[in-house]
Amino acid sequence: MRLNSQHRRGHLSAPYDKIANLYDFLLLPIEVLIIEKVRRKTVPKAVGLVLDLASGTGNNLKFYSTKTTVVLTDLSINMLKKAKKKNRKFNKNALFVCCNLEKLPFKEITFDQIVSVDVICSLKHPQKSLREVLRVMKYGGKALFAEHGTTQSKIQNMILKVLNAITKRLGSDLLRKPEEIIKEAGFHIEKVHYLPGTFRLIEAQKPSHIVNNG
Repeated sequence: MRLNSQHRRGHLSAPYDKIANLYDFLLLPIEVLIIEKVRRKTVPKAVGLVLDLASGTGNNLKFYSTKTTVVLTDLSINMLKKAKKKNRKFNKNALFVCCNLEKLPFKEITFDQIVSVDVICSLKHPQKSLREVLRVMKYGGKALFAEHGTTQSKIQNMILKVLNAITKRLGSDLLRKPEEIIKEAGFHIEKVHYLPGTFRLIEAQKPSHIVNNG
């Protein structure tokens, strides 16, 4: 597959461009306490040609197998520049493509697997984005969604509701129901594993009978 290492964003705007240099520092506590553990449980499962959704500064990179080819996507070209710099250390087989998940610059039925870590909470139109992701996946391909959202605990959900008043303004909706969003987008959920915090690893598949019109 031939791709440019960085796909031009054109008219798209990316607020994270402005904070790319500070992003890792700002999120360091939650990265160390929770999200790195989530990545460690999720990313090594990916094999083949993998599409990494909303990759940010590339914190998934170090957990990929050297046998995996991964295409990292993000709306922010500055975040991808940070990811590319990190990969000089990790030396993984990676490409970096700046694009919107709602309109991916890839042909249908391209990727073996999808990795999504802490992404659904920040998507403006999550089902539209995931249907586009489904389009570029191979039939029977696996998607690994490590996502957080509401739980079966009323107390946890009350806490999330309070926190969401702040986080939603920053672009992260804590009250989404990732399993429902993934199902409604057309994926078949195979397994759900509970991870630290309110995260769960949702293993899903693109059903072989889907006719995807884009």
